[in-house]
Amino acid sequence: MIIENGCPLIYVAGTIEKEPINDVKELKKMLENGPDTLRIEAMKATLSLLSNGQISAGSSMLMAVIRFVMPQQKNKLLKKLMLLYLELVPKVDVEGKLLSEMILVCNGLRNDLQHPNEYVRGASLRFLCRIREAEILEPLLASVRSCLVDSLISLII
Repeated sequence: MIIENGCPLIYVAGTIEKEPINDVKELKKMLENGPDTLRIEAMKATLSLLSNGQISAGSSMLMAVIRFVMPQQKNKLLKKLMLLYLELVPKVDVEGKLLSEMILVCNGLRNDLQHPNEYVRGASLRFLCRIREAEILEPLLASVRSCLVDSLISLII
């Protein structure tokens, strides 16, 4: 059985009117220093570049996304864009080994699975359903189980 990677189509509304941002350094600066609205625009531009193949393997932006976007818990749109980015970015190197940055992603996902907000937990569970790398999923099994058990208990009560 051959499993192919999906290819999402991302349409960013409003990109026709204004010039898209193509500079990776500028995008990193927007993620680091900007307010949430600027970070959202930077994530949209990053997703557009990544899905179009213009950012080489997306790894140049991975650490910036992990450091400056992943800890953000208040903005749901930013969280969605971050999870979509993590879904698209390659998780293994050319040799097939898991990238070292994915350990940080696993830690962030574990924190999201234990978050008191149901939306954050649900979005993280949905993201994990789309991951095929066993090295990412194995450390999160206990958190996923406890999250699902807690959800089931809350439905019963």
